[in-house]
Amino acid sequence: MKLFSTSPKRLAAAVVTVVLAGTAMSAVFVLAPDAGLASHSDCSDGIDNDNDGRIDYTQDADCTSIDDDSEGVSSAHGVLITVTDGKETVGPGGSVVYRIEVEARGDDEIVDIDFSLPSQVSYTGSSDGGQSVSGGHVRWNDMSVTRNSKRIVTVTASVSTQAVENDLLVARATADGAAATDSTRVLGRIVVTGGFNVSITDGQEYVQPGEHLTYTIKVRNTRNIDERTDVRVLIPQFTSIVTSSAGSAKIDANTVIWRDQLFRPDEERSYTFTVTVYDRTTERYALRATAYAGNAKDVDETYTNHGLPDAVLRAKITDGRNTVERGQLLTYVISIDNVSHEVGIEQFATASLPVYAEFVNATDGGEYDGQNVRWQHL
Repeated sequence: MKLFSTSPKRLAAAVVTVVLAGTAMSAVFVLAPDAGLASHSDCSDGIDNDNDGRIDYTQDADCTSIDDDSEGVSSAHGVLITVTDGKETVGPGGSVVYRIEVEARGDDEIVDIDFSLPSQVSYTGSSDGGQSVSGGHVRWNDMSVTRNSKRIVTVTASVSTQAVENDLLVARATADGAAATDSTRVLGRIVVTGGFNVSITDGQEYVQPGEHLTYTIKVRNTRNIDERTDVRVLIPQFTSIVTSSAGSAKIDANTVIWRDQLFRPDEERSYTFTVTVYDRTTERYALRATAYAGNAKDVDETYTNHGLPDAVLRAKITDGRNTVERGQLLTYVISIDNVSHEVGIEQFATASLPVYAEFVNATDGGEYDGQNVRWQHL
């Protein structure tokens, strides 16, 4: 994971002190005595940086003040974002998985990602610690994004069985002023397969060997009469059952079943089970769990990930000041936190020099490469 400073101050010169896993590191930058003031932000430079026909604050709605660093999605300081569920159409009662990709246009950044669910679509789960909030939103806070490497998060959702045919389901994702939308058309009536609709999810995209996965199965009777069915799940290879909700029976090493379940008209019931992932599972192995109810089925896919899980290192940087004079030193403090329960080895950090600054020194093995300060093997 690369960690860069946030947008430069108007006057930037620095001594950088970096704290990583309880170890203090520092790097010193000196503002050149003959350096001028830093350049204007994109919202005060008189240029239409994002080519939208509007210039600067207050004309450009993407500028909240003259000090904004980003004028819009095409700004050099912004990010690129896309969102898609990979479908052109979906039926009422169907499931969708939205894939959101965010990439820095320039320097690495720490951003909040916000996703708005379409109307008639209900949240089921999300990857990377995404939190469901009021108003049909899912939010990820303090996500690091880099250039030429996409940060990918996902949201799993279900379409209402009452969704109106030909309506457009419009989802929207935003990050650092950039926005993207995805449109999927509701097409046709729900296909009644034995009178049931079924979905399964563990709410995760990645898992480490040795960890647990907890799955939720939702089964709905789509008819207006009582129906009975067995609810069955085929657990992923290289996993073993830990627990399952009441009424279940294990019929072999890979199958769990809830027999002869009664569903009233339009009734939906949930079933859960937990598995543990074998330690020997290889990197990026696809763990597939399949749920059945009547003739309906659904599949959830989660990939194994060795080492630190994605998005568990969080970085912040501050110099504790708003202004500085030429020739003075600034101390930047970079805090890097590992928010997982795993030990991270062979990690690295990178800090970019501010504009109009000269490197002086860095502690704990930090090396200056002419443009950035780098710490290896952390």
